[in-house]
Amino acid sequence: MQAPGARALSLAAPALLAHITTAKFVDGLPLYRQEAQFARLGVTLGRATMAGWMIRLGSQIQPLINLLAEKMFSAPMIHCDETPLQVLHSDKAPTANHWMWVRAAGPPGEKIVLFDYDASRAGAVPKRLLEGYRGVLLTDGYETYTHVAQVLGVTHAGCLAHARRRFHDAHKAQPNETTGQAKVALEFIRELYKIERTLWDRDKPCTAEQRVHSRQTSVR
Repeated sequence: MQAPGARALSLAAPALLAHITTAKFVDGLPLYRQEAQFARLGVTLGRATMAGWMIRLGSQIQPLINLLAEKMFSAPMIHCDETPLQVLHSDKAPTANHWMWVRAAGPPGEKIVLFDYDASRAGAVPKRLLEGYRGVLLTDGYETYTHVAQVLGVTHAGCLAHARRRFHDAHKAQPNETTGQAKVALEFIRELYKIERTLWDRDKPCTAEQRVHSRQTSVR
């Protein structure tokens, strides 16, 4: 129920807004496709109208995002990554990359994932997003994270899959090498991956405690 004197977000019912939001951000269904779906149902609902609703909804849930970010900072480890995207109308060229920064943390079943847009990939962005955090920061090989971790005083952990790529590239440069350090590293990582495969069963997933125990007893 809307409070007396409060300004309505839109003429759309909450169920409609929830449907559009879920379809777009959970199911990855762009607004222009949703527009076509509504048209097949005989409903005229333009993508510009839906986009306006999404923008206004975003401003309404900022307090929730703040609470999620606060809870995320209590986690022992935060994953952070960034991915490029194009923004047609901006101060940068249409073909220039913009960036969506992603932070993820939390135990199984309680994971928190937060997305933050920025036109820049500079270290000032993750420094702002992680300011005040004191746990472990897990990232790929982007060197900016190393500097940010040092500035913020957090423990920086690297991604094994990204580390493996370096050894793979080194091994490709010496394809006839069968006993070099790159080959040894790749074999070691392969054995670790074999152990990890035994821990992932969709029908009978193991607990976090079981996974930790297996890793501590199997990896030597």
